[in-house]
Amino acid sequence: MISRKKKITMGIVLIATVLCACLSLVKVHNTYHGDTVEEKLNSVIQKYHVQGASYTIIKDGKVTSSHNIGYANVKQKKVVDDNTAFKIASISKTMTAYAIMQLVDQKKLDLDTPVEQYIKNWSLPKTKFDNSKVTLRTLMSHTSGITDSSEFGYTEPLPTVVEALTQRDIRLKREPGTEFEYSSFSGFAICQLIIENVTGEKFEDYMKGHVFAKLDMKRAGYYNKSEENITLATPYAGLNKPVGVTPIVMTGAGGVSATSSDMANFVIGMIDYYQSSNRQMFQTQKNTKSVFGTYGLGIIPHKLDNGTIVYEHNGTLTGWNAQIAFEPKSKNGMVFLCNSDKGYYLTNEVMRIWSKEVNGYGVEDKAFENSMANIINAIWITVTVVGSLLIFTLIQGLYNKKRERVKGRKNIIKLIVSILVSCILLAGWYMVMYSDYIFSTRFQTPNYYPFTFFTRNIDWIGYSLIFIIIVIVVRRLYPKKLKNTGDEINKKNRV
Repeated sequence: MISRKKKITMGIVLIATVLCACLSLVKVHNTYHGDTVEEKLNSVIQKYHVQGASYTIIKDGKVTSSHNIGYANVKQKKVVDDNTAFKIASISKTMTAYAIMQLVDQKKLDLDTPVEQYIKNWSLPKTKFDNSKVTLRTLMSHTSGITDSSEFGYTEPLPTVVEALTQRDIRLKREPGTEFEYSSFSGFAICQLIIENVTGEKFEDYMKGHVFAKLDMKRAGYYNKSEENITLATPYAGLNKPVGVTPIVMTGAGGVSATSSDMANFVIGMIDYYQSSNRQMFQTQKNTKSVFGTYGLGIIPHKLDNGTIVYEHNGTLTGWNAQIAFEPKSKNGMVFLCNSDKGYYLTNEVMRIWSKEVNGYGVEDKAFENSMANIINAIWITVTVVGSLLIFTLIQGLYNKKRERVKGRKNIIKLIVSILVSCILLAGWYMVMYSDYIFSTRFQTPNYYPFTFFTRNIDWIGYSLIFIIIVIVVRRLYPKKLKNTGDEINKKNRV
């Protein structure tokens, strides 16, 4: 027989072993392999298993390397190449802000003039709040106080921007300039409308002629399907589901399609603009502090621990994720584009690796993301440790012959019930996390999968659940022996 002291010692050793194993897995999971920034980026991209990706590295104001990975279309085996375009989602806001700043520099617009003075074909509905305080500055810094809009639910023919703003009942919900709240579409849709009113050109035409052409962005545009010599990648939701391209009406907020090289030219243009402008666009604006940092005018400034400021913006639409970042003084930058929802947090990891390699410090802007990853690690490690302890007591019971193969109708029923309940719980977990059931039924937004909004270690909770369910079922398969009570002895004697 094993002494009680020895049992406790063995249990402590087991817990320590399992914890060390789990922590080593976490460390391996967060390790980037390679000596160069490109090798490390390739390593982390592989970790996320995105369908396709393209990234470009800029040094001293010039493109030094471009890399294409995976497929633009998996079924057709169409690989990502230099002519593959991606939707850049909210990075479109940075481009719209750049166009606005051009007009500000030309004295055609003023950042602090009420926007109602520029718009002739639409106006904010009257509320108890002061519409005259809505300016280009508050719109581009997300402090305008207006309600937001999604780009779901349009029917053909698509509405105009004015019709969309009216249909979505865009109005003030708080006093402008007092609080930061990210506007996914409506804020920069109003900026889009201002550009049209002031220049007399359709927004998309103005951007093509005054931004894309100026910065040599030859394949950039507002298209939603492949064009001559340009392949628009297929977006993928969930694990591997190809989805259609969501039509964007408020294109100033999220409608641009572009290749990695187009975006590299835009980043170089932003670096040049930083050098030559009065830098208003890059200054942190009032009342923009949030859990994600602060905000400029269509751009996000991040001050690193060594005092360096990196400017960045990311973009997310169903099936698309994108990231740009640059440090204008050294003229270093990066672009990352992918056609997969699985890249939701990959964009930040790519930026962090690039920044650490180039600037000496990573951009640690996502405190919420880091906290989420730590909580998820704590959950799956706890579940794994509990499962390991249950295995330990199971083996101990078998060794001491206190457990035996299941027999008897009652125990067999318990075994069957435990298997059924376990399968239902596990199926429930995977249905909730890896299907669009919740978003489709609750929010009427199909192709949104909850797991993509969690850090990638969320998969380990599923693995740990499978592990502990197997352990529980095996324990039911080998239950504890029943004690021979007096009643049982009498029953045997009667038989």
